[in-house]
Amino acid sequence: MIRLFGGRIFKTGISVFITAFLCQLFTWPPTFAVITALVTIEPTAKESIRKAPARFQASSIAASFAVLFTFIFSDSSLAYALTAVFTLMICTKLKLEDGLLVAALTGMAMISIVQEAYMATLLMRLGGTTLGLLISTCVNIFILPPNYLLKISKTSTQLMNRMENILVYVTNNIKQGNSSRNEIKQVIAKIEEEIAHYQ
Repeated sequence: MIRLFGGRIFKTGISVFITAFLCQLFTWPPTFAVITALVTIEPTAKESIRKAPARFQASSIAASFAVLFTFIFSDSSLAYALTAVFTLMICTKLKLEDGLLVAALTGMAMISIVQEAYMATLLMRLGGTTLGLLISTCVNIFILPPNYLLKISKTSTQLMNRMENILVYVTNNIKQGNSSRNEIKQVIAKIEEEIAHYQ
């Protein structure tokens, strides 16, 4: 049987469907929520949770700039350019790189549909973005979660073997009188490095 798509694509489809369905239920325009849900599915639940705050903040910044520059310059090329530049500049300054993609898409898509009720439009778009983030994070956590037990078991075995080898190496060097404190520190640092790599 040919495998047409993996778990991440499947989860993205579910995330987009649920987000669009809920937006239609609340009579919200689904575009921004769906964009957010589409680009925020991660390979692991941990990554989704870690990146969610940055994505929300970055989207809020982009939406705010979109409303501000549309209010000042209407739906013009200047509004698009200034929204893009200020969004990228502020998000980079605030170290919100994880949210840049969704922020840029949100800002650009908003400009053409901002109407007279600027504050209501901003709040509705932020609500949609929040909904998309929440749905994609929940889907990542509860649908086809990765099997960490297998990875933990494999990693633990590898680290135990490595530590055993290092212990034998250090013991042999101490017996032969070849060992120095610096050399032992380097060996311990290697173990710590490997443990950090698997966290």
